[in-house]
Amino acid sequence: MKQIRSLLLSILGCICSLPAAAGSNVTGTVTEFTSWFGVNEQCVRITPMPSAAYSEIDIAGEETLCAMDLYNMNIGLCPKIWSTSPSIVLYDLVGSKLENDRRKFQEDICAGGKAARYVASAELARLKFTMNQSGSSAAYAPAPTLYYHLSRYLGTSVEVAPAVWRSIDQQVLLGEVALGGALFTEGSSRTKKIHVAWQTIVDTIRDPESYNREGAYGTYEDLLLADGLHAYGTLLNATGSGFDEEVNGLEDDDLGDVAEMRHFIRTPGYIALMVDAPLPEAITAGVERANPPVSETRPDGLSDVEVAYWARELAETTLLDAILSQKDRPGNIDRREYFAWTADGAVRWAEAATHQSGDDTVPEDAISIHRLVLNDNDAAVRVEYQNDALMSGMLARLRHFDAGTYDRLQMLASDLRGEGPAWIWLRDSTGISWHEADRIMQNTLIAAETLAQSCELGLLRFDLHPDEFFLTGKAQQKEVVCRP
Repeated sequence: MKQIRSLLLSILGCICSLPAAAGSNVTGTVTEFTSWFGVNEQCVRITPMPSAAYSEIDIAGEETLCAMDLYNMNIGLCPKIWSTSPSIVLYDLVGSKLENDRRKFQEDICAGGKAARYVASAELARLKFTMNQSGSSAAYAPAPTLYYHLSRYLGTSVEVAPAVWRSIDQQVLLGEVALGGALFTEGSSRTKKIHVAWQTIVDTIRDPESYNREGAYGTYEDLLLADGLHAYGTLLNATGSGFDEEVNGLEDDDLGDVAEMRHFIRTPGYIALMVDAPLPEAITAGVERANPPVSETRPDGLSDVEVAYWARELAETTLLDAILSQKDRPGNIDRREYFAWTADGAVRWAEAATHQSGDDTVPEDAISIHRLVLNDNDAAVRVEYQNDALMSGMLARLRHFDAGTYDRLQMLASDLRGEGPAWIWLRDSTGISWHEADRIMQNTLIAAETLAQSCELGLLRFDLHPDEFFLTGKAQQKEVVCRP
């Protein structure tokens, strides 16, 4: 079975290696659509990263995204008018009261913001755009795609959704989405940043050179293709509710980046990662020393098992953020709730959204565990962005890590240093500049060296095995070669 799967991925890699006529420096498998005005649009499943492992669910997720026709009358397009970064929210109208009435949905419902989700049957996906204007939030469309592919290369357990490249007729973006986004967000202090973003998109479509304002990063080509017909971004289905202070730390726009990071690493999972002790003792310390106290953030209780999974996923998050220069992680970790139990020497899982304790699948004694989900990854990659994970020294503070992830990191560093297949993929297939690719390479080398030094000094325990901890209450430390 493994040989068949490996062969399938090799075949897919060969198909995807053909350059896509998509512009913006991406290659992959192309699906084409035609807009109301006869403009050819494309969805590109970016060429798989060499040596990365993609599941059948990943491949199906990419295929589903690239099967979404923006002109299907049962897909409603709304501007995202909350938070700070601009995107089109795609809603499923099948089975809703407005089935086959896309126009009424967009004219009457989109202005309600998040309430549109309760009129539609479901949220299908979001098409995210780049935005780096003074007064707006930082967002870079290629970043979520790189998080997706890099997470599969490193074999992380933290959830990162599949993402694909997507173009759209810029006149459709203007008329059906952007004008409404600018109108619906006008005049409110709560929507000031998102209004700047939508108004910038409106102005840039009408006059591309208007994007070049004082305080802006990049040019209009971050939003529009050179043909004058298309806008483009990243399409992904990223669902999950936000974690509170027990993982995200204290979120306050007035704190500043440094203060937010200080609160971020005072959470139970991060404290456990920084305590030089066997994992069970480190977890106990994390729960006891957390600020604010766990009794305030989780009054219903917090199990050591749950913290063990958080610690593994937070270590992976720190590594991904360090490599990709994430500038906005605190407050941007989502969660997905699961029921977990042990049976036949293994940990079993069922998503709480579709199951309940004591049903035909989930036993009565199953415990609730909230797993980390990285949905908001777009404030990364650009050379102008501050790399919070590296600048705060978070990797150097880690005292626990996973052996497999460590080996994959060292392998990636070796590939990038030697300009191997992963480097060529990064430089030529992902839609980023060579300067950005070079920064990712340098970040990877720094991350690999930082952890290698901790390993050589005996400061790093390779014991982040939450499944083992759940089953036995212990986590055996694995031996690794610090410089393989």
